[in-house]
Amino acid sequence: MLKFASKKTYRARSSAPKRRESSRKPRPSVDTNVVSVSLGNLGDISVMMTGDPVSCENCKAYFTQSSILSDDDIWVCEFCGHSNLDVYLDDEEIPKSDTVDYLQHRPDAIDSINEENLLVIVLDISGSMTVTQEVDSNTIPNLKVLSQKVEKELEEFLRDAGSQYMPQEKQSIQYVTRLQCCQLAIDGQLEELKKSNPSTKVVLVCFSSDVVILGDGINETVTIAGDRLNDYDALLQIGREYNQNLKPISESREELSRKLFSLQEHGQTALGPALVCALGMAKNGAASRLLVATDGLANIGVGQMDFGDDPTEAELTEMEKFYDTVSLMAKEDGTVVNIVSIPGSDCNIENLGKLADETNGKVDIVQPTELATNFGFMLDDSIIATHCQVKVMLHPLLFNRDDNSNIICQDIGNVNSETESTFSYGINEDLLKEKFGDEMPEFLPFQLQVVYKLLDGSQYIRIVNYKSEVTENREEAESNIDIGVLGTNFIQKTSSFAQEGRYKKAQNYLSDQRSYIQNLASNEDDLHILDNIIGDAGELEEALEVELEREADAPVFASKSMRNVARRRGSQSYLQREDALTTRKYADFCKGTYEYP
Repeated sequence: MLKFASKKTYRARSSAPKRRESSRKPRPSVDTNVVSVSLGNLGDISVMMTGDPVSCENCKAYFTQSSILSDDDIWVCEFCGHSNLDVYLDDEEIPKSDTVDYLQHRPDAIDSINEENLLVIVLDISGSMTVTQEVDSNTIPNLKVLSQKVEKELEEFLRDAGSQYMPQEKQSIQYVTRLQCCQLAIDGQLEELKKSNPSTKVVLVCFSSDVVILGDGINETVTIAGDRLNDYDALLQIGREYNQNLKPISESREELSRKLFSLQEHGQTALGPALVCALGMAKNGAASRLLVATDGLANIGVGQMDFGDDPTEAELTEMEKFYDTVSLMAKEDGTVVNIVSIPGSDCNIENLGKLADETNGKVDIVQPTELATNFGFMLDDSIIATHCQVKVMLHPLLFNRDDNSNIICQDIGNVNSETESTFSYGINEDLLKEKFGDEMPEFLPFQLQVVYKLLDGSQYIRIVNYKSEVTENREEAESNIDIGVLGTNFIQKTSSFAQEGRYKKAQNYLSDQRSYIQNLASNEDDLHILDNIIGDAGELEEALEVELEREADAPVFASKSMRNVARRRGSQSYLQREDALTTRKYADFCKGTYEYP
């Protein structure tokens, strides 16, 4: 889980953190001191330990395989040097591996029930979904329309459209609405789920001027309209109470498809109320996912975004509060939210995208005819753990280059197979001289602590220990380098700077790191990874150049296009700390005072 760009920590004598006298920060350090925390294997229990982990009374580091227990039961912490007295451990309680798991909470009966997968599809059927899209009928089979029934309906629709063509116009060109593209894409995914995950329960929620819960197509349809669209608590309660006795997709497929294709575009956009209802449903499942497809601004009910050309500060504050609230609720419930929007529409992806960012979901803007592929991509990554909190402890001689601390915390939330975070670190030369007289220890310890819940409700803490040898030889540090770790960190941090609107800093960082990585690639595998890194860097660089030109004319804070590019290229990073200390539990965890259930 702890993966280092280099097996050895590189000591550059100038790497000490700058003192606070100067407000200007130096150009970023370029070396191999980069660490990746990959969480994709949390579903695989490593070495299960008995009892509870023993922590240092002073710094809260845990006793690990490399810790030394004296004959008189004293453990001197390898991080802070504190002498922990009366540490009594039986042989089976002493870790024998550098990665161990401790069970903190067994699953309750209700947790086992909630392990079933739930997918809530939230579909916009407002008037703007009537906008048409050119389709070459010769390419229709490539849209992954998997059921013969859907193919037949599409053929009939295209045939009924008539043959009114402009001179020289290709007769294979037809027009489909945004809603029809969504219907085809959703129906294709229903068929895929029936084959691959027949026990999945799928609920369809559509919205226009009101919210209609079509459910699984078998249970009763519920319509929410009028004043109830402005009642947050009532909407949440309706969602919580609805998904009782839902049928799996293996039984609901045909009825759900029939109701899906009966939908017609009309009315306004009650997106906020539909989200609250859907999140209420998701509260009842430990493996819940939301797929939101929309093309317009929420303009009725809670979560309204459309205030005309001159919104008041109170209106904007209320809007931001709403999306912050639902994002945090989804994260704490372990619900993954994926957002799909359509080019040329304005759905305020900045606020709506918070839901995806906070829940480790995806957010994308795609052409209507590409929705089938996009939906499949979004639903491919299954969540393997929830409520994940990460803490990395560095030796006091080391510091995180982002904030000069030696303890790094992040509230990850949901985890899938690709969840990865990175950080870079340096050596505090001033502290080294003060505490060790410039005599560098041969090895420096790192410790990763991960608290997480599996989908059955069981909670674990995983402890990973690593010792890194220190070298002052740059060539030695750069031998056998892991280009992937360096590249991930470089893209994540550049994206983080860009999302903050720090375009020049992002551009400088991108330039320095890209040149450095290109010089390190030494074999065919490195070059293959490098190609992917350079491709992503190129997209970021183009967006940054546009923003710097725009900023020269009128300073802005991260335009929509820039944020979208940065979000796609760097959704997970230790360096993005927007969600730090959102809950007391998380704050206590970072301080080492969190009491496990």
